[in-house]
Amino acid sequence: MKKSSILILIIICLCSCGKSSKKVSITGEIKGLGTDTLYLYGMDESFDRIDTIFAKNDKFSYTASIDTITSAFLLIRNQTEYPIFLDKENQIKIKGDINHPEYLDINGNIYNEEFTTFQKELTSLPTPSEKDLEQKAEESIILLLSASTCWINILFKKIRPISTK
Repeated sequence: MKKSSILILIIICLCSCGKSSKKVSITGEIKGLGTDTLYLYGMDESFDRIDTIFAKNDKFSYTASIDTITSAFLLIRNQTEYPIFLDKENQIKIKGDINHPEYLDINGNIYNEEFTTFQKELTSLPTPSEKDLEQKAEESIILLLSASTCWINILFKKIRPISTK
């Protein structure tokens, strides 16, 4: 009786230790997108694939398996690459307008939310100078310094093309 009680207790413990979900879901609405195809592709080895996302009536939905934080690009109309950060159990929500695909509002984790804030601050500047861009980037980097190097790399990639013009 004692052995069977211990066995039952072990089985219950093992069953209650359920696995956490390694899925990330992305839902979005980009006004004016209509019926189109978006592409999601990785920036690094942790997400080294290209996935197709079909949009209908400006809306889209996508689910993928992710085991760690990773950065990827969302390609809109084969023209605009937008960085997006994915982690397991995230529910990413994207909103935007096809007339301004470079300024999406992305929520679902701290990295996307901080990048969205950074983008909004940049657009609020009339004509940002290189110094203004550097200052905004430094402020954002300080906020997330301990969080993720992939976010910092995106910031520098974003600033470099602007500062060379």
